[in-house]
Amino acid sequence: MVFTQEKKSESTITIVRTEVIMDEDGATEKLNAVEKNGTGDGLPAKKFANAEEEELFDSLIEKIGNDGKFQRRFDILYNFILVMCVSMPYLNIILIMTIPDHWCYLPGREMTNLTVEQWKEEHIPRDPVKLNNGFSSCKMYLDDDDNNNSGNRSIVDCRYGWEYDRTWYTETAPTAQNWVCDKEVYVSNAFAAGRIGEIVGTLIFGQLGDQLGRMPVFYISMVILIVGRIASTFVSQWYYAFLVLIGLGSTASISTFQSPLVISMEVSDARKRSYVAFLQCVGWVIGLCVLAMMAWVLKDWQLIMVVSTLPCLAYFFMYKMFPESPRWLASKGRVKQAAEVLKYIARVNKTTYPDNAEEVLQKIADKKEKFYGLPTLFFHWRLAKNTLLIITCWGISGLSYYILMLNVTTMSGNPFMNFFWQSLVELPGYTLGKVCSNVFGRRWTQAGAYILGSFFCSIVLLVLPLQMPLLEIFFVSLLKMCLTTSFYMVWLQAIEIYPTCVRQTGTSLGGMVSNTVGIVGPYVVLLGTSYHASIPYAVILIGTMLSCVCASFLPETYNEKLPETLEDAQNFGKDQKFWNFKIYRKK
Repeated sequence: MVFTQEKKSESTITIVRTEVIMDEDGATEKLNAVEKNGTGDGLPAKKFANAEEEELFDSLIEKIGNDGKFQRRFDILYNFILVMCVSMPYLNIILIMTIPDHWCYLPGREMTNLTVEQWKEEHIPRDPVKLNNGFSSCKMYLDDDDNNNSGNRSIVDCRYGWEYDRTWYTETAPTAQNWVCDKEVYVSNAFAAGRIGEIVGTLIFGQLGDQLGRMPVFYISMVILIVGRIASTFVSQWYYAFLVLIGLGSTASISTFQSPLVISMEVSDARKRSYVAFLQCVGWVIGLCVLAMMAWVLKDWQLIMVVSTLPCLAYFFMYKMFPESPRWLASKGRVKQAAEVLKYIARVNKTTYPDNAEEVLQKIADKKEKFYGLPTLFFHWRLAKNTLLIITCWGISGLSYYILMLNVTTMSGNPFMNFFWQSLVELPGYTLGKVCSNVFGRRWTQAGAYILGSFFCSIVLLVLPLQMPLLEIFFVSLLKMCLTTSFYMVWLQAIEIYPTCVRQTGTSLGGMVSNTVGIVGPYVVLLGTSYHASIPYAVILIGTMLSCVCASFLPETYNEKLPETLEDAQNFGKDQKFWNFKIYRKK
């Protein structure tokens, strides 16, 4: 939060600026009182040598407007509507890779008046692995047998292909290419390829963002995402080409969210930063809900892929509204270009461009940055302990979330409504995290989310054998809400626990671990469809119970002065008691 008090005389402006950088919920990061003097419309010229780069730039942004028309327009276009558009191609693969109910095809059914169920009774054996002893998807009776007693008839693999339940889809990628039974792992491999693509993309585009800038990386990412998703619809008959394109499209998915978020954070009031992040969460939820309804209408996997990806093309016609990050330009010594961007922001906000802005930008350009590597997170035992606890929670939350998203298409009932409800419930999950973390603190809100998640997961395991789709989706949605809350909380805790010098490194590590562990998710779901439907939920239950223990040993960060240095991180939370439980009330 930034408080500014101005004392004006005829020729001098004295600004006493007390800066508390926090999220809007009250997490204090830094408190500095700085006096600066200046005249006219320029920024204070004194004491630049002692000012931090962030403080210099924030003073400049504050002068041209850090909560004006430019910021509001940019956030609506790029942190809300864009996120809606990108979330659809990001997760449309889940819907298009659905494997509907299927069974062995046998020639001749068309010549009879038997219903599908009657035909199955005569020609398809029961599968004891399936709930309620359902019909096998991969086996058939050998009709050549002389003995027609089903108990003694030979059972063989499907010989003539498969029939598919077309109730919800006219075609999916697996039904088009028969990726079922012994080829069902092809579907899991495609999901894993997407996760691997995200990991590679995080490494590549994170570096490119620092070298080339936010704007070129954003548009490169958009091109790769669009081309990767649309091109994959035409190569499914060539499986390895399909895998490569799925992975390629996924490499760019994360950076399309991050680039506009970073720019907005850099040019916005500190009090608005958590609002911007939450705005992306809302856009994400709405985008997924729209995707579910769109898929229900289209029903064909190729149409779903193309139509859900095309809205992203609109952003190539709005490139003038997406400027390069002025902070990045200044840090790279491109002072004149940074000045042009700031002049553009000032024009949109209808504010005055400071006379000595380029002098400030040059000070930023001259400042040398000190970089801390990944090993720094493990140099001090307390920071190492917190890092291990955070990445454990982050990895398990990511795995559990991904398992639920993939498993939604294997649940009974309408797959589109199942996807819709599981997407919609994320919104109260994020909101619950924001509200509860300000009342009960970060640590116990996180642990409580895992406890509730374990409880609802246990109920799902009890409900599964009952074959009650509505009850199942209800409790799975509550489980998803708890996991969403835990995901929000672990992200917030990572931002607050890591010191300023390694904050980006720490959060990047958490995201990498989450994606890496998530590679296992598709195969957990495959075990559920191949052996028993309870396996994915059993994995989630074990994970949430372990995460609850880990989360309870993290230090409380709410209303605490957060660490800035590695020494601060080593001492942070050492005086806190484990059973310290408070209810915080806003004054």
